[in-house]
Amino acid sequence: MNAFARVTKELALQQAREADGMFRVHEDLGPLMGIPIGIKDSFDTCRTITSYGSALFSNHVPVRDAEIVSRLWRGGAVCVGKTNMFELAVGVASPYFGRTNNPADPNRTAGGSSGGSAAAVGSEMAYCAIGTDHGGSIRAPAAYCGVVGLKPTHGRVSLKGALHVDGLLDHAGPFGRSVDDVELVAQVIYDRWSAVRRLGQTPAIGLLDWMREPVDASVGEALTEAL
Repeated sequence: MNAFARVTKELALQQAREADGMFRVHEDLGPLMGIPIGIKDSFDTCRTITSYGSALFSNHVPVRDAEIVSRLWRGGAVCVGKTNMFELAVGVASPYFGRTNNPADPNRTAGGSSGGSAAAVGSEMAYCAIGTDHGGSIRAPAAYCGVVGLKPTHGRVSLKGALHVDGLLDHAGPFGRSVDDVELVAQVIYDRWSAVRRLGQTPAIGLLDWMREPVDASVGEALTEAL
């Protein structure tokens, strides 16, 4: 898949051992304790290189973790690697790391710029993964790879320590194989977590008119079934 810019094997084993030790003494850090995740290479991690998908930062080790990474550590998550991304989160596949391929068909792309995160989840190399979205970089790879991607309300997830493209449009959010999985991640990374499901309230779904424009029959059927 070429989903990872780097696999953090030793870090993952260390964090897994720590989680095992906490389980034995009945310490519970939350819903992601011991769970393997991928983190887009646009988030600073002080325990490994953060290259932002570019050869310019091939040896860059940040002095501190991004806020979202710190929240994942406090929640007990296990980092299996930094996921591949478009160079500097815009444009095209990184010439340094190469294209991320699609889990359903490796001859096709996983999309971008968070394609590595979507492919890692879609191929079951990680339970969940973290990405960023400026103009579709969570939503498009999630659709390409058949997983759930959430672009949260702006400001719900901290971008402190993340590569910025545009402060007014940048979002950070999770990928998972189901809505329930994504909800578990949101509980850990959201600045303000509040349960969405409330007794007596019926959820509403908005559908943009252009989503009904001519598409392949299979795509239209999938959309109708999801609705």
